[in-house]
Amino acid sequence: MLGGQQRHFAIGSAGGGQTRVIACDKSWLQQWLSLFAAQNRPVRAAWALADLLQPETLWQRLDTEEGVLLARLDESVWFDSAAIADQWLADQPVQSARWPDVCGDKPRADAINLLQGEHAPRLTLPFNPKLFKRSAVLIAALLVVMTLGSLSDWWQLHQQATALQRELRQTFAAAFPGTPIVDPVLQLQSQLQAAGATQGAGATGADFTALLQRIDAVASGTHLHRLQFENGQLQMELANNDASALQQKLSTAGFKVDPQPGAVGSTILRIQGGQK
Repeated sequence: MLGGQQRHFAIGSAGGGQTRVIACDKSWLQQWLSLFAAQNRPVRAAWALADLLQPETLWQRLDTEEGVLLARLDESVWFDSAAIADQWLADQPVQSARWPDVCGDKPRADAINLLQGEHAPRLTLPFNPKLFKRSAVLIAALLVVMTLGSLSDWWQLHQQATALQRELRQTFAAAFPGTPIVDPVLQLQSQLQAAGATQGAGATGADFTALLQRIDAVASGTHLHRLQFENGQLQMELANNDASALQQKLSTAGFKVDPQPGAVGSTILRIQGGQK
């Protein structure tokens, strides 16, 4: 039927374990697909005329410019001439198919889509991604800025946590010189509990904590060499220049301060648990 033309084949199930095969001119099919592609109209399916005629017990006749198609149930016959089709039908009952019905109705249930193999429809997006290119770039830039901002905040918090850990270790080393430092927070709590258990109600860990809180409001930022709390009295050893300035601040705040010479270049300030 197609002579020496290159054919395109499409296959599908015919039921009962049988297979239907539909063939068409490959260049003809490609020509139509190219035409729709040039108009940016993706083609999802292509059906043979025989599959657009619903299976009926009577012959259905569809007249075209190229010839006549006759279809009945799973049979279909093509004639290049209407006269030959009339002779072949003879007195058999026939029903004429209308083009509006053929083009408007859905194909039969076992219809075979001709777009198979190299002509199979590719997955396409329901929108043109080029229209959203600018928005995608802006969203990506926003995500990058937000990520960099989060990393910057994390780094600052990490640096603050590191500095706090370092200050805790320095404070613990000044308060309890010679004690190995593993976890300064837990070790400081243990030392305070031990101080409260051995020194009685007059000099508890709570007293030490309360005294440090009051002094911290005055002596914040002061660099200590050593810190000791015993019998309700706090001893702070620091450089001579820092000691004189801190003594003046503590005295102004109402603390009773007794300065004593310490190691070379340092002074020990003895501070009573109460204020003047």
